[in-house]
Amino acid sequence: MYALITGASKGIGKMIAEQLAKKNINVLLLARSEELLKENVTSIKEKYEVEADYLVIDLSADGAAKKVYEWCVEKKY
Repeated sequence: MYALITGASKGIGKMIAEQLAKKNINVLLLARSEELLKENVTSIKEKYEVEADYLVIDLSADGAAKKVYEWCVEKKY
């Protein structure tokens, strides 16, 4: 099972991802900032025994929901 968190590069999204990982829930992080997402995934994997991955995406862009869906299917999440 995975939780998909948007806006996960900083702020509330980042904190939600941390809290879910703390509860042993695998997380998928979405945001526009690749560098921050990479850092957050690395940190979560080091602190908690969960799977974590990220997708750099602007959810306001046309077709963004389809891209997220296709990414999840491709990665078998």
